[in-house]
Amino acid sequence: MPIMEIKTTLCTNCNACVEACPMDVLRSSEQRTPVIAYAEDCQSCYLCAITCPSGAVVVTPDRARPTPLPF
Repeated sequence: MPIMEIKTTLCTNCNACVEACPMDVLRSSEQRTPVIAYAEDCQSCYLCAITCPSGAVVVTPDRARPTPLPF
């Protein structure tokens, strides 16, 4: 899975990552803490990691699903 974790020690619960995710991978919990709800849908766009002001989101460069070849 491309999105690995949200470091709770660094997270400020601003939910900027939740709002930035175009694939709706992240969700806000009852305590306003972001959680990874649909890790298999992550496309490694890094928008969550870029918008996080504290650097709490860890994303790997690996895609969730391999890109199929055109032939």
